[in-house]
Amino acid sequence: MAKERSVIQRYSHGDIISMYIYGEVTEPRNYIQELETIRNARDTDTIVMYYNTPGGNLDTAVSFISAMSASNANIVGVIDGLCASAGSLMFLYSDEYEINKGGHMLIHAYSSWISGKRNEVLAQVAFSSGLNENLFKDIYLGFLTEEEITRVNAGHDIWLAADEIGKRCITLLELRQSSMVDASSDEIENNED
Repeated sequence: MAKERSVIQRYSHGDIISMYIYGEVTEPRNYIQELETIRNARDTDTIVMYYNTPGGNLDTAVSFISAMSASNANIVGVIDGLCASAGSLMFLYSDEYEINKGGHMLIHAYSSWISGKRNEVLAQVAFSSGLNENLFKDIYLGFLTEEEITRVNAGHDIWLAADEIGKRCITLLELRQSSMVDASSDEIENNED
C-alpha cells in the first residue's frame, strides 16, 4: 500500500506544509521525513496535518508530539474522517484545529502486546500504565474533564462527533490562552522583583 507523503508548497512569506496521517500509525522509523520537517520548520511556516486514522503506535505519536513541541511553525490539525487513539493525541497537540463534516474521534486507554517472563510483564505493565496515564492527562486535560480521563484510564471508550470535538477544541484553546497569560504575568512579576 502506498504511503501518503508530505506536500510542501513554497511561498515567499513561508511554506505551507501538508502532511497526511492516513491509515494506521506505524513505527516511528516510517515517519523520519515528516518528523524532521516538523522539527526544522521556521516560524513563518504553517504545517497542516490531516488526520484520517484508526490510530496505532503510541511511540510514534510521542515522537510527533516531541517534534511538534520543538517546532517553530504554526501547526494546524485537520480531521478529515476518523481521528482515533494515537491520532487524537497528535491532533490535540496542534496550535489550531479544523474538523471537517463527518469528522469523529475515538479516545481510549492504550492497548499493548507484552511478552516475557512474569516479572518482566508485570514491571512493563506497571511502568506503561503510569506513563500513559500521565501522558493522557497532559494532552487530554482541558479537552476531556478529569472524570472523563479517569473513565478512559479505567477502560471506557469516548466517541465524539465533529460538533462536540469543535466545542471542546475551543475550550482547550481558551485554557491554553489563559495559561499563557498567567505565565506571562508571573514572568513580569518575577522580572520586577
